[in-house]
Amino acid sequence: MLLIVLAYLGGTLTILSPCILFVLPFVFSRADQPFVRSGLPLLAGMAITFVAVATLAAVGGGWVTQAAGLLSRCWASLA
Repeated sequence: MLLIVLAYLGGTLTILSPCILFVLPFVFSRADQPFVRSGLPLLAGMAITFVAVATLAAVGGGWVTQAAGLLSRCWASLA
């Protein structure tokens, strides 16, 4: 039972975290409209944006790692 209460409180704190606060006006402004016409496009747009940013971060991180490896090999050949 304690685990359920802690999970609930953790979820509540996650909802109230600062990274979600800027989205709340958009969600509340569409509260009186049907979900399919207002909520679903909002959720789809957020999901697509999250996937795009995460993909760019993963690809960019791979490029940075490769560039660092190339740079260290070049530096090692000069020393």
